[in-house]
Amino acid sequence: MQLVDQLIAYEEGQLTEDEEIAFFEHLVETGTCWQLQGHYQRVAATLMEAGLIHSPVHTELRQDLYSASY
Repeated sequence: MQLVDQLIAYEEGQLTEDEEIAFFEHLVETGTCWQLQGHYQRVAATLMEAGLIHSPVHTELRQDLYSASY
């Protein structure tokens, strides 16, 4: 699904909870989230605070810590 189609599906409430989380994780990972309206940034921040998605910096840090432990 193209980004525009995903945005429309989100705006129309057509995404499941899992799809919505994956959608926001993708927006954060690609940096697209920070180019969109503030609503998307606030939702992403809420999901990050809840531990449902991670910023790329945190993902890289977790991978580094995991690699260092083995």
